[in-house]
Amino acid sequence: FQKCVDLACRQRWLSVAMLSRAALLWLLLSQIWEAIGKSHCSSDGSCSDAEEGADTKAQEFLLLQVEQSKLTKERRAQPQYVRAYIQRHSEAVGNVNDCDDLPWPDTGLTQRGVDLAFEAHGFVLSRGERPTISFASALQRAQQTAAITFNQTFYVADYIPEVGFTAEPQCENQWVGGKYTYLENCANRPEVQEENMLFGRGSQSDASRYWCPDAVPTPEAVPLRNFSLLAGLDLYSDLHKSNWTSFTEWMWQAPEVKDIVADVLQGEDRLISVTTHSEFMEQLMPEKDPLKPDYGSIYEVQLPLEYDENGEVIGFQMVPPR
Repeated sequence: FQKCVDLACRQRWLSVAMLSRAALLWLLLSQIWEAIGKSHCSSDGSCSDAEEGADTKAQEFLLLQVEQSKLTKERRAQPQYVRAYIQRHSEAVGNVNDCDDLPWPDTGLTQRGVDLAFEAHGFVLSRGERPTISFASALQRAQQTAAITFNQTFYVADYIPEVGFTAEPQCENQWVGGKYTYLENCANRPEVQEENMLFGRGSQSDASRYWCPDAVPTPEAVPLRNFSLLAGLDLYSDLHKSNWTSFTEWMWQAPEVKDIVADVLQGEDRLISVTTHSEFMEQLMPEKDPLKPDYGSIYEVQLPLEYDENGEVIGFQMVPPR
């Protein structure tokens, strides 16, 4: 098996192994049947009906084992995951110095953040592939980053904001202990975000205490936003806190995602991108291998598929990405 260097070779090897296993199981059960049969036969050679019953049960058991072995083999040959990019948003005003307590919410990208997002775009181009579908959180910096990095329409998604997420009109409730807490994680209304993307926003910090950069315009992001998968929600105010398993369940409801999985099952290569936030990403990683994603960084992961007992895909597994 270790000498096999391609998938076809390994599949042939596994087929031989499964057949060998079935043959050994048949031999073992044959010996059991013979022993059971002898135990129900008299000294004159006549046997009771118990032998036939034991023989039938043993045959049923063997058939069940063969069917399970066949199903296991078929499932191994089926795709087990969909590839995905998980990206941290690029540098925003709230990431600089002490600018996370600015008295205005949902800060946009700095000029450095825009530059880093274009570097991420260059990386995507160098791989020679773009996502089949893209998602971004409801916060402005993630949407700007997704727009620049992938240069294609992206869906504003539920369940993938930063830790501490809330949205207008709740932002004023973020004033705690004499300062704004997590205000940069309070989403502006979509129309306010659009205005800030088109024209940028100057820093309103106290220059005598510290300096904060401006949020620069990214007008290219505005026409790429798609809110259609938030149907039935009052846009941002009804969105949920970050939760990966809830996100994969939510994503599975989108016909576009089911089409992607159907293509993968037919042997096609498909790719999903998710642009989100650092603290949320850190929660997805095992403690022994903590992740400290840099601005705009992209990680390729696998989203494992969930199969039912009949071998049909019923969604994504409720586990973190691999």
